[in-house]
Amino acid sequence: MYPWSHFIFAYLIGLIFTKFGLIGGKHALIIGILAVLVDIDHYIGFIIDNKFKDFKIKDAWNNSSHYHRLSERTFIHHKIGMIIVTILVMIFLLLGLTKLFLIISISYYTHILLDYIHIRIIDTKKLWKIKEKGFIINITYNEVIFDIISLATIMVLIR
Repeated sequence: MYPWSHFIFAYLIGLIFTKFGLIGGKHALIIGILAVLVDIDHYIGFIIDNKFKDFKIKDAWNNSSHYHRLSERTFIHHKIGMIIVTILVMIFLLLGLTKLFLIISISYYTHILLDYIHIRIIDTKKLWKIKEKGFIINITYNEVIFDIISLATIMVLIR
């Protein structure tokens, strides 16, 4: 899924946790940002694959989202990454760092959940193809609908 979908969904889940008084509104925003940053590995992999000669975000974006020239997932998106993150957040919880536990957990696990849904469930045949300032976006209708529903829910929660 695209970065904005990761942000919107993680932020939505963070807002739900704010309603229970477990975290604050700023924490929910941080959760959304961190959920996007889980995909920084695509950019780092792109730079490494190009032997540190191309640092353009546009080239990395198009390579990852349109051309698929590199492996789409590093260890952080696989079982070993989930084990490492789970151990890390459990340590935070055992140390009494409940907010940090929630921030990292919600950010990471919502990201992984959306990636899993996108890969396994969402029909990727029905696409809107958009090209803007050299960036190529192929977004599924289902992802757009998901984003709209998530944004509407956010609007209800922040009233």
